[in-house]
Amino acid sequence: MTPTDLGLWEWLLFAILSGMWIGICVILLVMSYPNRKRRKFWR
Repeated sequence: MTPTDLGLWEWLLFAILSGMWIGICVILLVMSYPNRKRRKFWR
């Protein structure tokens, strides 16, 4: 493998991991908003 290929794979892996974390954070935020609204309505 050449240094350029290694850098490309590292960047690709980092992009996938960061994308997964961003997706998880977005899903958690979207799921938490309705719960907060429901709690306010019930109370």
